[in-house]
Amino acid sequence: MKKIALCLYGLVGHEGKLGRGKVIDYKLPFKLYNLQLKNHNVQIDVFMHSWSIEYKLDLINLYNPVDYIFQKPIKNFENIYGLNNFNAASHLYTKKKSIILKSNYEKKNNFTYDWVFLSRFDVCLYK
Repeated sequence: MKKIALCLYGLVGHEGKLGRGKVIDYKLPFKLYNLQLKNHNVQIDVFMHSWSIEYKLDLINLYNPVDYIFQKPIKNFENIYGLNNFNAASHLYTKKKSIILKSNYEKKNNFTYDWVFLSRFDVCLYK
């Protein structure tokens, strides 16, 4: 059986920038991950880092992650990198945190995942 790590990161998607506007259906990607991956004799472990604290319980109940971190956005990125680079710094930070969660789990359990998917909460996986 293949082992897959699904590392989710960032904000739950919105139609506007910076988490503003109508929420994009974050349950649809979950349904498609299950449809496309779980039917192929694989074990999927989910790791997540998110700025979307208000969706914490919904996302945990939906994905049942092995490990996760939910936190408020780090505002000092703007002070360190400037306003124009705030989004880039936040984006890279949240990706890194989800990967670290996965790596720590691998080390703790002495194995390596066969595949690692790194994705936002609003990206769908199709065949």
